[in-house]
Amino acid sequence: MLTLTPELSTGNGEIDRHHADFVEALNAIDAVEGDDVLVALDRLIAHCEAHFAFENEQMEASHFPPIGCHLGEHEMVIETVREVRRRVVAGQPEIARSLGPALSEWFSNHVQSMDAVLARYLAQPGVIESGPVQAGAAGCGLPA
Repeated sequence: MLTLTPELSTGNGEIDRHHADFVEALNAIDAVEGDDVLVALDRLIAHCEAHFAFENEQMEASHFPPIGCHLGEHEMVIETVREVRRRVVAGQPEIARSLGPALSEWFSNHVQSMDAVLARYLAQPGVIESGPVQAGAAGCGLPA
């Protein structure tokens, strides 16, 4: 079970509210049985789609340099959750129980690195009005 701790705060109220919803949706998967597992997975998928769209819009609007890396992680997570859902539907409901521990570890690392950097970047005065920033290798803000 994932718990929000002060280390998982980005300092951006909107992102942090989304993260609290993610934790609730992820924890719900372990708290349900039977057909409710699919309902919980659908809720997590819907949350991830909405939250990732929000962050993606923020990164695009602000010309966030490592956007490529961040988008890649979002795509990987949403595809993983969708694959777990497909496998549950195919008769492997036990696979849903592995999602909590795996995404808990990913979430902690992602928030403390990528989301923390994004929040600090967005907090800079005038960052949305600034011109495009050239991303380097693989869109990760590294020199090409």
